[in-house]
Amino acid sequence: IASQIQKSMLPSIFPPFPTRDGFALFAVMEPAREVGGDFYDFFLVDDDHLALVMADVSGKGVPAALFMMISRTLIKTIAGQGKTPDQALSEVNNLLCQGNDASMFVTVFLAFYEISTGDLVFANGGHNPAMLVHPAGETRAFGGRLGPALGYLPDLSYKLGRDHLNVEEMLVLYTDGVTEAQTSTGDMFGEERFKKLLSENRRLGLNELGKMMVVELQEYQSGSQFDDITLLLLKRKA
Repeated sequence: IASQIQKSMLPSIFPPFPTRDGFALFAVMEPAREVGGDFYDFFLVDDDHLALVMADVSGKGVPAALFMMISRTLIKTIAGQGKTPDQALSEVNNLLCQGNDASMFVTVFLAFYEISTGDLVFANGGHNPAMLVHPAGETRAFGGRLGPALGYLPDLSYKLGRDHLNVEEMLVLYTDGVTEAQTSTGDMFGEERFKKLLSENRRLGLNELGKMMVVELQEYQSGSQFDDITLLLLKRKA
């Protein structure tokens, strides 16, 4: 029941905005247990700005899932109030610090994507860097850990970053359950293998690519998934 409740909270209908042009979007979360601490989210802030969220709560199981639900609600509420990503993370951090006796925390990558121009503004609270995949296959990471995780200490500040998506470029947000996936002998999947897989399969539809990535990671771990696997893929369209 907890698993069904958690999955129902995350957007799961794709394409999510069938009447909107200019971008394609897909996201998936595969928990390591029945419930997990990873989450993604996306929503329109206004007619031309799409908010993108990728986050990872400390721990696993029901405690992480409860903290995940609180974090997701706060981020969606505050990010939709006209604040910049850095301001939103600072405010969410202060709220999460209140009464956090369990000392839980969450890493968050929050971005606002301008649909008409491809411009991207973002803030990173202790999370993995984002990836950009060029139509020709080049990949680059950006925006890694511009600030601390949320929930540790109040009154922290976060930096605002900027980037841009060209037509047919793909933005990839993910959690460390992707790059830190391990074999039975402890070999990590790693960032370079992740980049190579994205580059080689960049021409697939986003739904197909996202589902294929989850299968690849599960097979790499021989069915012993240690951490949640979460991906969000956005491609700019003409």
